[in-house]
Amino acid sequence: MSISAKVQQAALTLLDQYHHKQNYTLEDRLMPTDLDEAYLIQREFQSHVSEEQGAIAGYKLAYTTTS
Repeated sequence: MSISAKVQQAALTLLDQYHHKQNYTLEDRLMPTDLDEAYLIQREFQSHVSEEQGAIAGYKLAYTTTS
């Protein structure tokens, strides 16, 4: 599967922000246009992190409920 330049650039932008402990923000031109593209960006970002730190072992879900 070929990854688009937009997906690659978005993932690398997030990776740079991750390395510098910055809030995650994307320029409008790099924002995903739909859920599928968002997941592609996430997958590409995670592949870079995995190369540096090893495989991702799990996920954390931030979920709020009413009290």
